[in-house]
Amino acid sequence: ETLSPEQAQAEAARCLKCDELCNSCVTVCPNLACFSFQTEPVKFDLQKIILKDDSPLIERDSIFEVTQKYQILHIANWCNECGNCSTFCPTSEAPYRNKPHLYINRVSFDQCETGYYYESEKQILLFKYKNASHSFSQADDKYHYSIDRSSVILEKGTFKIIHFELNGMKTINLKVAAEMSV
Repeated sequence: ETLSPEQAQAEAARCLKCDELCNSCVTVCPNLACFSFQTEPVKFDLQKIILKDDSPLIERDSIFEVTQKYQILHIANWCNECGNCSTFCPTSEAPYRNKPHLYINRVSFDQCETGYYYESEKQILLFKYKNASHSFSQADDKYHYSIDRSSVILEKGTFKIIHFELNGMKTINLKVAAEMSV
């Protein structure tokens, strides 16, 4: 039946703010493969490096922004693709497919096509995607990002390019680096 105005207000007042923190996939995963973590919202005015007439240029690229402080990470080694996270996801997503995949051992990371691996001894985050190898680390007030043999040093607070080496690449877009920083 239809709710009265008072009942509708009471129902609306019990909002769980699922758009800010859902975690349904975390609670229904039998293997704990969906992991919730909190990050600070960030906004970077990204730059890109392009090679024009054999001269490298730094140009403005796009805005990278993360506004939701609660995120989900998929621990690929623990997932058996049972589909629980997809079944219970209120947005009809498939977290085991769509969320960033973290591999917890180097062997499985080396065998994957797309995913992350954190080398704790070196404190470097590795990422593979479309036959490209990325690495990301931080030291003091700088980020160090590399893609294949090219590298970029970025200012930590602003993500502005401090130094770069193209080493055969014609363009370096920093969206992946921004994602890795989160």
